[in-house]
Amino acid sequence: MKLKFRILSSIFFLFLIKDVSGSEKNRISVIICGDGDEIYSLFGHAGIRIVDETSDLVYNFGTFDESSPNFVSKFLKGDLLYSLSIENYDQFISFYKTERRTVKEYPLTLTESESIKISRSLQSIYNSSSRQYKYQFLSDNCSTRIYYVLKHIIKKADWEFINEKYDYSYRHCLNNSLSSHPIARLGVNILLGKQGETKTNSASITFLPDSLIKQLALIKSVHSTVPLITNYLPSTEIKIDKKNYYIDIAIILAICTIMIFTHYKSQIIINFFLGLIIIFLMLFSNRAEFVWNYSILIFNPFELPLFFVHKLTYKSKILFSLSSNLIYIYIYIYMKIDYFPLLILCIALSLVKLRLLGLLNHNWLMRSKVQRYYNK
Repeated sequence: MKLKFRILSSIFFLFLIKDVSGSEKNRISVIICGDGDEIYSLFGHAGIRIVDETSDLVYNFGTFDESSPNFVSKFLKGDLLYSLSIENYDQFISFYKTERRTVKEYPLTLTESESIKISRSLQSIYNSSSRQYKYQFLSDNCSTRIYYVLKHIIKKADWEFINEKYDYSYRHCLNNSLSSHPIARLGVNILLGKQGETKTNSASITFLPDSLIKQLALIKSVHSTVPLITNYLPSTEIKIDKKNYYIDIAIILAICTIMIFTHYKSQIIINFFLGLIIIFLMLFSNRAEFVWNYSILIFNPFELPLFFVHKLTYKSKILFSLSSNLIYIYIYIYMKIDYFPLLILCIALSLVKLRLLGLLNHNWLMRSKVQRYYNK
């Protein structure tokens, strides 16, 4: 009896080994790459790794041609084409090792038929015109494409996709993701438009690779409650860490200090060039994240042309500039914009202009008193 039990146990153990080794040879994983030093790599990257008995490939939706004519203008205008590429896994990894970026792999708990469908679907996309797409940072990128490919192929009858609305915006998520890049965070917040205040949900939040993994880990099998990703160690609850804005505020205070000790004309010139960049992105870019940018009320480019209108008094010109800053403060409070260093900058600019108006009023009062004295 004991001998039969040992034989059966051995056979069962060998079967398990065979099953595990088979799953190792045939598997689909989501690969998450850490942030890099370049501006386009600050938020990391995502790809799909497909391993079978004959190949080990990475499907990458984040490929673009740096040698494309007018690359920078195409990127800013939203005309740069991104595409799905297929790379050998070793070559893919060697690139990120060279850049000293972290790479994490998360195998998906899929059935054989589901794995085959995903593999065929990706190959079909690669061989079709849909291989190329126009990149939208907040809604259509290398990370969101992976989420929607999986959601389209995996049967909802077998997997339970969550559909939740979160209480934090795109801007909130970006600020948290850029916690170690305060200068880039300041620039992103200046250029980010109205879409930045849109609240995220379980699908839209996957625009960030780290959030993609958190969402996939929340998807569970209807039959066994096994998550789509089993080796995700951190808590799968979506939490945004408390943001540290000390460096951002220090930069803003340094800018305010410079403004105090520089002539008002210099401030107008700086506002003019920053405002031109914002207007260009608002009007001529196809990227939704630049549309309706309220920062134009802080860096108002119309102040400089208005300065050369001699019919207007100096006081009226400052009042025009001050009114745009006050409108931004109102919008900031009403829209609940989640980046208060910009509010500090706007308030500082407003105080500078109020001080200028106060000086003008003081001089005007002194002149009035002198005139009244001589009229006596």
